[in-house]
Amino acid sequence: MPKSGWAQGSIPHKMSAPAQTSRFARLLDVKNDMSSDSRRALLREVTDVFAEHERDSDAAKVAKLDAVLSTVVADFSREIRAELAAKIGPSKVALGNTVEKLALDEIDIARPILEQSTALSEQQILAVISQKTQDHLLAVTRRTDISEKVSHALVEKGDDRVVVSLLENTQAKIAPKTYETVTELAQSRPILYAPFVRREDVPVELLNDVYLEVEVSLRREILARYLVRDEAVYAALDAYWRRERAMRPEARTAFADDFASHLAWLHAHRR
Repeated sequence: MPKSGWAQGSIPHKMSAPAQTSRFARLLDVKNDMSSDSRRALLREVTDVFAEHERDSDAAKVAKLDAVLSTVVADFSREIRAELAAKIGPSKVALGNTVEKLALDEIDIARPILEQSTALSEQQILAVISQKTQDHLLAVTRRTDISEKVSHALVEKGDDRVVVSLLENTQAKIAPKTYETVTELAQSRPILYAPFVRREDVPVELLNDVYLEVEVSLRREILARYLVRDEAVYAALDAYWRRERAMRPEARTAFADDFASHLAWLHAHRR
């Protein structure tokens, strides 16, 4: 009879506390064992145990497991690394050293870590952005905890797919200086304008700055944004547009075509 469910092609789903402790102790014993078959089988079982019982895992035990896994993970086959990353990505277990190794792996392995792992630190994420591929950066843009520093790095290093995905992530924190960088990039990469205009937290003055650069449908969206703003903001916007019309010759045609009608529409709809 096989000694474990994994040997039969499946991983056991339930395990008693004594069995879990015993297997963990065995893992520590074999971490320097060069017999990879037994080590990999045992690691897969222990990983499942922690995935199931992560709320009951104490910090000291998790730290030991992290130390072991981060030491040997590079020796695993691609298939096992991918399975490990898929289990650890959504897990709340703080395997910081292990997720760092997996985050720097090829994208099919790194993706669940980059998109979901809360164990990745800001510095680890920034290292991924500076060292890895655009597909890695794209995965980072799907996180729910993107800081202003990470956003700026993504905008500076990312291609159109990356920057658009970041702008479409409503949970991402983006600083005003990063939005300024986006407006500069959009001059030669106009695909960035639509997600930029549709961000709720874009500074008013930057929407004003891109008004003449975007297509008519986006101009209407910019105008509509001001329906919910107060009279002072509306008056400032109106004054800005009138000043631009007078000072920028290249603005005259655009404004002659649509400014008056847009302003009338705005007056008709704002309450």
